[in-house]
Amino acid sequence: MKDILHRLDEPTRREFITYAARAFLGLYLIQRVVQFISPHPMADVAEALESAERAIDLAPRDPEVLENAGLVYFNSGRYEDAVAALTRSVAIAPFNMVAWGYLGCAHAWTGDDAKVVEGLGILERLLKTAPDHPSVPYWLFFKAAACMRLDRIAEGLDAARQSTGLQPNFFLSRLGFANALGRAGQTAAAMDEIDRVTTTNPSISPENYIASVRLLSRTDERAEKHLAGLRAAGWIR
Repeated sequence: MKDILHRLDEPTRREFITYAARAFLGLYLIQRVVQFISPHPMADVAEALESAERAIDLAPRDPEVLENAGLVYFNSGRYEDAVAALTRSVAIAPFNMVAWGYLGCAHAWTGDDAKVVEGLGILERLLKTAPDHPSVPYWLFFKAAACMRLDRIAEGLDAARQSTGLQPNFFLSRLGFANALGRAGQTAAAMDEIDRVTTTNPSISPENYIASVRLLSRTDERAEKHLAGLRAAGWIR
């Protein structure tokens, strides 16, 4: 980005920086929704999308803008747009491991079975080549989601357990862990994890979590892969 900025005149430079910042604004707003702490989720999603799209309009080849916009698109239920942005990001910056992880995540949650396998392959490659990367707990969470989609319960349970061990307060991973436990028949342990989640974040409820899972999964059949264990534990009906 610095090389680009040096070639711009001052008014354009100021505008560019403003729009680059918009990608981060979009990321912040969508994270409020994802974390179930937004006072106005629909408004935050709309503003996040507007910010991401305006950032891409001005900086269509900035990998960080594309990475942030991709995550905004993904968490807004716009899988195809997310994949397009993230694919462009990693094509421009092939060693952008964060963007690669988000691409794997998008495929794991929303893709068809072939794309889930592709996403799992991305995540396994990241975990193998960068085992000390700060994103490892999140890649393990994404991997657990892919394994749930593919009914690889034991493997998903192990990934989710590792994720929560590395990042104990990441409650979304703990819910994934609870689902894996429930699907493995360990319903009492699953409910213990759910209790930890609701203590950490009292704003989460079965209803808003189900809505989030269905938004990302797109079909009831796919969503059930992420909900069946929570249903077995009795948290959702």
